[in-house]
Amino acid sequence: MYEIEKLLVMLVTEGSVSKGVRTWKISFRNKSQNLIDLFVETFEKIFGTKPKIMEEKDGTIIAYKYSTEIAKELFKHLIHFRTKSCAEKPICPEYKKNKEEHLKECIICEGKPFHKVQLPNSIFKLPIEERMFLVKILVSAEGHLVFTQIFGRRPNELVRHIIVTCYHPALKVQFKNLIESCGFKCKFQDNVKIRISGKESLVMFKEMVGFFPDLIVSGKGKWGGTPKQELLDKMIESFVN
Repeated sequence: MYEIEKLLVMLVTEGSVSKGVRTWKISFRNKSQNLIDLFVETFEKIFGTKPKIMEEKDGTIIAYKYSTEIAKELFKHLIHFRTKSCAEKPICPEYKKNKEEHLKECIICEGKPFHKVQLPNSIFKLPIEERMFLVKILVSAEGHLVFTQIFGRRPNELVRHIIVTCYHPALKVQFKNLIESCGFKCKFQDNVKIRISGKESLVMFKEMVGFFPDLIVSGKGKWGGTPKQELLDKMIESFVN
């Protein structure tokens, strides 16, 4: 079973393990009930207890649990869970307490300090079917679809990409390695994006991975409100054989 690997991927995408005044808080947030259910189910299988659930006004669902013991167990698998820069609010307590000393333990990217987040090697040793499910979690949590026409170039030139956003410089490389280990062609785009593109990779993603069914394209654009899996189908159908 690879329950801990699933939980870790969820925690380093839309989750957190943070220290409060008296105890630690483990949480995961998303608007997808499917992803929340997966987090709760996986969490309960590992630790024998269910996270509590709350919903914000914008529809974001938060699953959370206060437990120092569970946090300690999680730190056995991953030393750090913070993926934003140590200098960004909320400022990392260690960085705030002793900046100079803390910087010695950080990765510096474009002048910003980051914790050394390293996914366990066990993830890359999993069977490909299980790694593909981790990619499903990753892309469902941090990914979006780009499907648009570029005007001013060749007629009917369409852009078709799956984009995964990650601001942590080391974790971004690890995510790319995970995606490529499943046979997908991807490359870095800008400083914080991983791009999956090409008919072969998109068709394979649809057939072998896919999105959770309740994931919807956000915003008021052309595809706003469209299920992501449905939009992926349209992208693939647009290829001329």
